[in-house]
Parts: sequence; C-alpha cells; structure tokens
Amino acid sequence: MPLFDGVKVLTKEQMYDIHLTVLRVLREVGLEIHVSSDAFARMRARGARVDEPARRVWLEDEPVLETIRQFSDARTPQVTVDGVDKEPLPHVLPAGLVFGVGAHTGFMIDEREQMRPVGREDMFDCLRLQKYLPGVSANSTGLLPQDVPEEVAWIHATAFNAKYCEHPSATDCNGPEDAQWITRIMQAAGAWDESTEHGGSIYARSPLCLTGRGAQFLELAARAGRPRKVTGMPTSAATAPGTVVGYLVQYLAESFGFTTLGRLMTEPPHDVVGPCHQGDDITAMDVRQGIFVLAGPEISLMRMIAKQIFGEFYKIPGSHCCSIRTFTDAKKPGIQAAMEKTFQALCDLMVGVYSEEPEPVVGLRCTGSLNCNLALSLEQVVIDYELFQSLERLLAGVRVDEDTLGFEAIKRVGPSGEFLSDEHTLKHSRSEWWFPRLLHRGAWDAWEAQGRPDVRTRAREVVAQSQQVEVPGVLPDDVAREVDRLVQEAERELLGTTTGLLP
Repeated sequence: MPLFDGVKVLTKEQMYDIHLTVLRVLREVGLEIHVSSDAFARMRARGARVDEPARRVWLEDEPVLETIRQFSDARTPQVTVDGVDKEPLPHVLPAGLVFGVGAHTGFMIDEREQMRPVGREDMFDCLRLQKYLPGVSANSTGLLPQDVPEEVAWIHATAFNAKYCEHPSATDCNGPEDAQWITRIMQAAGAWDESTEHGGSIYARSPLCLTGRGAQFLELAARAGRPRKVTGMPTSAATAPGTVVGYLVQYLAESFGFTTLGRLMTEPPHDVVGPCHQGDDITAMDVRQGIFVLAGPEISLMRMIAKQIFGEFYKIPGSHCCSIRTFTDAKKPGIQAAMEKTFQALCDLMVGVYSEEPEPVVGLRCTGSLNCNLALSLEQVVIDYELFQSLERLLAGVRVDEDTLGFEAIKRVGPSGEFLSDEHTLKHSRSEWWFPRLLHRGAWDAWEAQGRPDVRTRAREVVAQSQQVEVPGVLPDDVAREVDRLVQEAERELLGTTTGLLP
C-alpha cells in the first residue's frame, strides 16, 4: 500500500527558513563545549571562532554545510529552497515493523500498580514474555538493573543480554569508564561488531551545551580519528523555545553544530562522519505544571516536522532509526496510555519513511513503557503488542486483482444469498482480517458469561502464561564464566570491590 504523498507539515520555503535560522544560531549565538585546550586549539586552527575561557565556539556556514553533506551523502554542500543538492529520497510507508520492548528503564510498574526498582528477576520475567509473544526478537530486556551501583548497572545489563539473548544488543553506558567493559563483554560473547567502537549515545545538554560524558566521548572519538554524531536533546518551553518550529531550530543547531565541532577536532582526512540516519528524540514541558512530558499532539507535530525536514530537505534517510514511538505520560495501563500511544504511533506511521532502502523496516519502540519512559509494565507490553499487530495489518494494505475483487463469488452467491459459507470467504477469512487477542468482540451476554473481562484482565492472563517459558543461557559454559569474570573485574576497577551479584 504506497504512501503517495504522506502527511507533510512544512512547505519548502518554511523548511528553508528553518535551515537559515539554524545557521544563524551557530554563527551568532554559538555553542558551549567542555573539552580540553588541545581540542579548542584544533577547532581554532580549522577556522572556528573560539573563546576558550568561556568555552564558546561560533561556526561559519561552510563547515556546518559540509557536515550536512556528509550526513546526507550529497554531491555538494549546496542548500537551496529545494533542499540539499541530492535526488529526493523515496517517501514510502515502511514495508514492515519490528517490536522493541522498553528503553532500558530502571523501574517496573507491577500488578499492584506500584513503581519499584528493577531487579534481576524482572529481567528474566521480561525475557520470558518476549519469548512467549509470537514473532518478537528478544535481543534486550529493555531494563536497567537497580540492585547494583549505577557505575556498573549498564555492564550488568549488557552481560545479562549476552548470556540470555540469542542476538544480544549492547546497552548504552555511563561514560568512557564502563564503555570499555561493555565492549569487552560483547566481544567475549562473540556478539560484537569489530568495526564499531562502543561509546554510548552522545546527547547535547540543552540549551546549546555539551558537557560531561558527551563531551568526553566526542573528544575521545576525535582523537581516535572517528568523529561521532551528536543528537540534540532540548525540551520545548524549558531548554528550547516554546514553539514547535523554534524547538526544531535548536534541535538541528545542536545536532549539526556539535557534530561539526567533533569533525573540526579530528585531523583530516579522518574528519568524516559519513551518511547517517535521522534521530527522533523529542521532549517538551507542560508549562502550566512545569513537568516533563513525552506525549501529546505537539510532540507528534515536532516528530513529524523533524522527519520531514531530515528526509525531504536535508535528504538524510530514516528506516529502523526513524522509529514509531509508543511513549505515554500515563502512570498505569488504561485509557490515557492507550490513547497517547495509539495517537503517537499513527502520526509516526502516517508521516512515512524517507529511505534509500527498497523495503525499509521500522521499529515500534519503547513498548511497555509508562510514566514518561521511566518505568516498564509487562501488562502494557502485551497491550502494546496488540497495537503492533493492528498496525502490521494496516501496513499490509489491500491487493486488487481478479481474485480479491470477488466477481465470481458475487456471481455465484447472487441476489439474496449469503457469503459466509462460500469458498471465497473461507479462502480469505484468515488472510484478510485481523483478529484481536485482547479486545473483546461479541454479544453483551457472552461478555457477561466470561466474567466481564477487560483488556488489562486479558493482558494479565497472557503475562501469567508467559512466565512458564524457560530462559536458558545461550552461551557455552566457559564463555558464560568469562562474561561473569569480566563483570567482576569491572566491578573491582570501578567500585573497588565486587557486588556479589552476577547478571
């Protein structure tokens, strides 16, 4: 089912105005970055205007346009009202979806609607559920254990994934200290891509500032000759303007600006970030209450315009990274969670994907998350899986041919007939229609006779059934022991002692 034009929010002229404002911010306002004197000297030597005591750097247009060119793999850095000098990216609906549980949240919402810290048994429970749900690839629990110190929590999460997930993915990290141990664990498990240096995600500290682990990672990568992409992370109305397009200006200024600084810190010819996928991290503040929010129509609008300007103007592709989010501000499964998750997922789906891949596959991300992505609920995972299946059916679209048009069936049944027992109906009933597992269909009396079940009741039953699934280790015993040894060695280095807990 092609997406002919998609849902577009901005005109070319509006996108060009946003682009010019981004360049103006980097020229006239500048960025704050906390790196070494040597890094400032490198940026100055490459043409940036530097005030080291204030840790401020201003960028002219040319190096920023070069970063955009590298991101989009365009022929030249020229940008006009039509966008970057590159052929338009195909704009389509994704060809398929994958289901991704959680986002390394550190808390669980349990069956008593209590929020509590994640423990080791919660990680097993989450894996059991993922293995139980058909077609779900369990490569991460989506949880971060809280029964070990923060300095080693990401290490424990990585080791757990390596020991119990068939295709484990590395977690994020606290900083350079634990990143090296995460890499070593994944290497020991035979699950590491040797062409990739694990350094965790780099996010700006808005407004227009990069400090802490992000600045450390950026400088370390520059010294190694591998400049890294930085993602803006402003919060609208708090650390960014309170307008949708003002937010986007700062998001782009932080993303393009800090990535450019990383390139200027890197010695040529290694100062290339290469083509990349767009980001989709959007946050805002409810100004009436002064609280952080991840759901609502404005959030979806910001995500839609970010995807449009990246894909249509800058020609930076999406695909699996251009994901469909299921964030909610709700504290428990219920009407609010269902409304916010469905609204956000549909908006993300409608805007489509700008991709050079012939059949891009997109992830339905952060499923099961509640409370602004701070907590995970197994019940909510099951409910979000129902949403995932309905979206899959929507993406499947319709097929128009001699068989599906049904002329022979209509001719065979004729006036005043019925189609229920016709062979055409029997042939297509399962392939054409989606049948829900949690949502109730049927008569009132039947619903009453079943005990008046609601969606949460059915979700709890699925969770209970899933807990009978076994979660065996996937590594040979000697490799699993080596992973455990590395965890203990990391604890001794980072904590000065061992926790006595193994993933």
